[in-house]
Amino acid sequence: MKLLNLLKIPLKLINVVGSSLLKAVFVDLPKNLRSHYTFAFNMQKRKQLQSDIKTNQKVILMEDRMKRLERLTYAIFEDPEYTKKDKGRLDLKELKKEVI
Repeated sequence: MKLLNLLKIPLKLINVVGSSLLKAVFVDLPKNLRSHYTFAFNMQKRKQLQSDIKTNQKVILMEDRMKRLERLTYAIFEDPEYTKKDKGRLDLKELKKEVI
C-alpha cells in the first residue's frame, strides 16, 4: 500500500510532462506554423494584427491618463494636499509631459 502511494507522485509527474510535450508537438506546433505562414504571406492579416496591437496600446494609454485625471479631480474636491504629495507631483508631471 505504501509502495503504491510512493509510485503515484512520480507517475503523475511523468503523466503531466508527457501530456504537455505531446500537446506541444501535436496541437501547439501546427497552430503556430499555420499562423506564421498566414502572417508571412497575407499582408492584409498582418496589417490587421498590427492595427489591433496599436489600438490596444492606445486604449491602455488612455486608461492610464483617465486614472490620473480621476485622481487629480478627486484631489481637488476631497484632498487638497494630494498635489503636494509625491504621487500627486508625479501625476502632474506625467500629465504635463503628455500635454506638451
